[in-house]
Amino acid sequence: MSIERDGLLDMLAALKENKIQYIIVLSTNRLWRSDLVKVLLHRELKKNNVDIRAIDRPNYSIYTQNPNEIFVNGMFELLDVHEQLEMALKLKRGRLQKAKGGGYAGGGAPFGYECLRGGKKLYVNATEAKAVQRVFQLKQLMPDMTLKMYRSLWKQKGTRAGRERTLMLCL
Repeated sequence: MSIERDGLLDMLAALKENKIQYIIVLSTNRLWRSDLVKVLLHRELKKNNVDIRAIDRPNYSIYTQNPNEIFVNGMFELLDVHEQLEMALKLKRGRLQKAKGGGYAGGGAPFGYECLRGGKKLYVNATEAKAVQRVFQLKQLMPDMTLKMYRSLWKQKGTRAGRERTLMLCL
């Protein structure tokens, strides 16, 4: 597994080069977002004799041996995970609600549409829209045709390879 966070990786590299005693963070949940990253980070910090000071929990230490502090730290970490999951669920609900209302919730624009970079509105791509309409016409004419058959037919017509999978999802 790799940690894909440049700032965190730069900090870990600096630990080996400099005499750093503490890493100061607003909250420990800003350092790790998964248990595996937490374990890897703790191992690296202990290897370099570095501790964490969290502003929201002044007594936090990765070296504590006090069972009560370990229990409290674990409970706070569980609350952090719960908060992250709640936030993700709320965002998902919002995206689904927006999509149900016909809004564009982000991501790659479906075949037949385009979106300006950073934009929140979909615009019809006239060329691709004709192709989508043709697929629906074929579906009405030949309802027993499978997706694989549509795909081979589409390839014969010369559809761009990168968008054909998205097109098949439009059926």
